[in-house]
Amino acid sequence: MSASHAGRACPCCESLETRLHASPNTSRSMLSSGEVVKKPLQRCSCTACGYGFHAQQLTAGEVDGFYTADYTVQRVNETTSSTRAEAVLDLILSTWGPRPDPTATLEIGCGAGMLLLKMSEHWPQASVQGVEPAPRLAALAREQGQEVHSSGLMDFDTPNRFQLICSVNVMEHFVNPSEALAKVASLLAPGGLYVQVTPDGNQPGLELLFFDHISSFSSSSLQRLADRSGLSLLQTRPLAGALQEFRLSVFSDSRPAVSEIELASADPSHLAPARERFFSRVRTSAAACSSPFLIFGAGETADLLHAYRPELVAAAEAFVVDRTQPRDLHGKPVRQLSDLTESTRFLVAVHSRSQDFVMSKLSSMGHDPIALDWGPESL
Repeated sequence: MSASHAGRACPCCESLETRLHASPNTSRSMLSSGEVVKKPLQRCSCTACGYGFHAQQLTAGEVDGFYTADYTVQRVNETTSSTRAEAVLDLILSTWGPRPDPTATLEIGCGAGMLLLKMSEHWPQASVQGVEPAPRLAALAREQGQEVHSSGLMDFDTPNRFQLICSVNVMEHFVNPSEALAKVASLLAPGGLYVQVTPDGNQPGLELLFFDHISSFSSSSLQRLADRSGLSLLQTRPLAGALQEFRLSVFSDSRPAVSEIELASADPSHLAPARERFFSRVRTSAAACSSPFLIFGAGETADLLHAYRPELVAAAEAFVVDRTQPRDLHGKPVRQLSDLTESTRFLVAVHSRSQDFVMSKLSSMGHDPIALDWGPESL
């Protein structure tokens, strides 16, 4: 199904030139926690500003229901969260530059507190605080000595102001990101910075498949949201390496000299067809993958495959990983790659960052790998 007029005005710029994207699955979708919910994923794109949003507006109550006491970030372990936190801290430090060390910092949606820990170690004299609405994650952060408020951003009430506020993969979860940015502005000390990492809305990819990603931010829509929220967007740019497919955006309460602004540009009108091409690949990829076959990978992409193409998971004999995990996955056994002694057909369900390496590795071992190919769609 091709993109068509959606009939709902863009929540970012109020344009009626919006396009509806067909759901990859008509009966279910997946949250960022990995939980499958019985709701079809229907997204829209604004051709005027590139903002991506749900065709049916979600309520704050519905979104709050995603973050129960058992909520956790999908597939996060101590090693990967530490590596990610170090990469984000490096971004914050490069953005902060030669300014005096902040005396008060706040992380919105701090999770289990790994980035708070890194900031506390780097700025031991600073007051480092976090807000986290998921009770289990807030408790984990407190266990390692971090000061965490069990609250969502909009309910967070404090007389304090912060020189540095940051968030990682949080702003896309708000029903009204403009209101959330205005709340950030009210918490920011004069001359302070808000450093935000979000999925890169200029690269249509896996982030579109998470039902609780309410917004997909293009560079153009970020500028519009900042203007409406009383903030200035100092820079926004795509990231690479461990943060590939994510975008750094830096906001302040004052407008800098023009020479300091770095705004990445992409024609917003190209985003709607690119997002539809991505959804089309999710709906049709690996349709010719004949049995018998195994699925290589047991992480985030494998979970998304289970949510949006369950017939492929049902047809597979097992999941395969480099090291055996002590459980089944989606009703299938998990096997170790080194135990396979014969040439095997694989459907490779790994992140696009790893796909070429895994395909080459399996081929060199005499196997027959088929790419799932859910990488980001080019504009």
